[in-house]
Amino acid sequence: MGFAQLVYLGLYYHKFDNQAIQMRRTVNTLYYTFLILIFFLIVIHIKRIDYYENPSKEIIENIYTGLTNISTHFSQEDSLDYRLNLSFNHIQAKILVKDIEVFVVGINDDNSTVLRINKILPYSGMHNWDIPEFKKFSKIPTNLKSLNSESNSYFAYDFILTPKSDIELEKFKIIIKLNFTENSIDKNINKELIILKKNKIRFKPLDNHSDGTLILIPILIIVTIILAVCKSQRRRRENQVKRE
Repeated sequence: MGFAQLVYLGLYYHKFDNQAIQMRRTVNTLYYTFLILIFFLIVIHIKRIDYYENPSKEIIENIYTGLTNISTHFSQEDSLDYRLNLSFNHIQAKILVKDIEVFVVGINDDNSTVLRINKILPYSGMHNWDIPEFKKFSKIPTNLKSLNSESNSYFAYDFILTPKSDIELEKFKIIIKLNFTENSIDKNINKELIILKKNKIRFKPLDNHSDGTLILIPILIIVTIILAVCKSQRRRRENQVKRE
């Protein structure tokens, strides 16, 4: 083999090595970039979620089980207000809700803050739009107090509660007095609930309805796995060349 051929082969392999090095750098750059992006997207979707529950029960507390089930759910609104949901579900009788009294006290450091009822929102089924508002339960018309399985097997009253101060409350005492008839039979319920504020870390979309960034996470993971396989195969080939 002549000198010219040796020079040509040397330049060829040098060029090949440079291309291999450049390819390795590109793969490594993409690999670590995607890893950082995945980590960033996961971090921004990890949220601390505040919620309220009875210390010994589920978040939803059943207060009556009969020809209808009555349950409560306590939560905080986006503002400083709180929401007490009182729902009638699995209705199997004619129900007439005569009266509901709600008394809520927020307890912090042995100081009690009374939450006043700002408004009451009655709604049927999943109909959560165009809901009328009432200041008192006595102002609600009879047609929004008469419940039966024929009209809808689910009905609810939301009590929007406002504290007198903007102190963040951690513990609540809720007293519910409910008077209704079940197939013309009078029912009276007096229930006292102690609700505690808790929190947990959860992977949560930035927007529960439309968060396109969530789609990127599995795509980036798949691409990163492919790049990791490429890195592994390239490293294996280089080790084989060195041994040869």
